Amino acid sequence: MKPIIAFILFGICAYIGYSKPSVIKRRLRTVDSMARNIKQLGMMMDYKLMPIRELIGGLGDGVFWRELLKNIKANDPLAETFLSTLEQLTKSNPQFTCLEQSDIWILSDFGATLGISDLKTQKNNIALTLERMDERIQSLKIELKEKEKTYRALGILSGIAAAMIIW
Repeated sequence: MKPIIAFILFGICAYIGYSKPSVIKRRLRTVDSMARNIKQLGMMMDYKLMPIRELIGGLGDGVFWRELLKNIKANDPLAETFLSTLEQLTKSNPQFTCLEQSDIWILSDFGATLGISDLKTQKNNIALTLERMDERIQSLKIELKEKEKTYRALGILSGIAAAMIIW
């Protein structure tokens, strides 16, 4: 019976060690996806003379943008709708619950001026947001590279130690 318990305990520890980097990977995918969509929005602003609300409709089927389009009301300020949608998703959607406060601040700063200022200011805001998000993406890649092996090794070693204690 002890070998079975030791094996199960080892498996649980190894699983935890291998699953921990997935949170960082999910955060990286989410930040990268939002950056690509914001970049696409900036490019659309260059070539299409349309209201920002209509441009957002052309951003594809990302979770955030779909929810934003659902939440947009005719006369509601776009910035407020953006911020409330971001807050809603960071509390309920697994893709966004993994975001850290620094990621949320970058997106909030971007959304706070969306649809409020002139075209030049919005494009400058997009450029600044993309620069900040690129820095964030690079730091997440470094964090993932550094911590992935550590988490896996820790999971396996703690599993071995637990199994040895049980056995």
